Amino acid sequence: MRKWTASTAPSEWSNGSGKGLNSGSAEIKIPQGAIIKDGKIDFQGLRPEVVGGRPSFGPAWTKTVLAVRVFCSDEQYGFSEDSLSDNMFGTAGVYGDSSTDTLNLKSGYKACSFGKLTINPANDRVGPGATIKNGVTTISIDTKVNAGETNIENDATLAINAAFGVSTPSELADHVIHCMPPNVMSGIRYAYYNHWGLRIDTEWCNYPSLTMHEIGHNFDFKHSQEGGASYEDQSGIMGYSYSNDKGPQFCFNAAKSYQAQWYSNKTVIVTPGAAGENCFIGDLHGIADYALESASHVLLKVNDAKSDMDYYVMYNAAKGITSGTQEGQNQGQSYAFPTLPGTVLRINLINNGAAQIRVETDNKVCGTYVSTNPPAPTTLSPTPATSPLRDVGNNGSPTLDFPLGNCEGDCDNDSECAPISRTD
Repeated sequence: MRKWTASTAPSEWSNGSGKGLNSGSAEIKIPQGAIIKDGKIDFQGLRPEVVGGRPSFGPAWTKTVLAVRVFCSDEQYGFSEDSLSDNMFGTAGVYGDSSTDTLNLKSGYKACSFGKLTINPANDRVGPGATIKNGVTTISIDTKVNAGETNIENDATLAINAAFGVSTPSELADHVIHCMPPNVMSGIRYAYYNHWGLRIDTEWCNYPSLTMHEIGHNFDFKHSQEGGASYEDQSGIMGYSYSNDKGPQFCFNAAKSYQAQWYSNKTVIVTPGAAGENCFIGDLHGIADYALESASHVLLKVNDAKSDMDYYVMYNAAKGITSGTQEGQNQGQSYAFPTLPGTVLRINLINNGAAQIRVETDNKVCGTYVSTNPPAPTTLSPTPATSPLRDVGNNGSPTLDFPLGNCEGDCDNDSECAPISRTD
């Protein structure tokens, strides 16, 4: 594998979508005008585009978002730029309105990540054909709504490029949301994995559970499948979305929370059968308590070395930033139960906001249980049939490929999910 040394990329790219790329797996598109010579890439101040192999979440990420109000020749996206900006970023205060939308795309990710992921509006910009203010712009195209959502997105993309003198909208922001007029979308949303682009039907651009879900696909989050149904797990963002601009306030389930790595310093990983790490006994707190010193653990992963399925456990506390969880409230939740002979997970609940967790292999004593939330039961009984532990299925595990490859939304197979065409 040949190594390249890159230089002179724009600082906003280096500190944004270009930050923390994985060597050997990241793929970038080198902009026209860059100089490649003797193992070196001189970007000449031009912005590359990440097109594949994006990294997992780093310890701190900042992402910019541009929301585009799309006006067709016969229908228009129906909300003002100010309203859309407020629903995306909570910016109403800049207009003297004290009733800023407190739950939005920006605040939702800030809360769930405990400040490790910051969503900012795209920088203000005046182009030859349009203006960006507080992360929003308006683009008019000479296309009717019956042309179809893909054609309208393509035409809007070309119009954005022309309006701002760029070769791709990703030069304007890390993520670009096309907010479509009525009667365009066959569904309500469509997003691309590991990409900057997504499109959302009219008023759904205002709903945080939907915008967080769709940008989650850009971050490579898959659906939180349950019982073979893509959206059925309603405990977190990557299940169903809700037509409510005030809620529900919730975050991600155990598998997605592990993938995000926001809580890695309070994550326990157990590999049954491995020396020294084959069992665990302790309290598991809800992620809403992550910042508390007393909450020593919020996430548990049980590795299954004999299959491609691992086991993720969290305590789904209906409080704080997860007060709006729609399923399995105040229960332990398990994902992708491993087929490990002799491995037993036992769970009891503690009334003051944690779960008592015990993972054992071949009935071996794991150690002395010490609760951080006394008083606690002195013994743990095997999990009964009516246990608060819920087995939710494979959940689009980070180790598995989503059945539809790189597409999302209202597609039925990969052939319908090719990246949108553009001239750049």
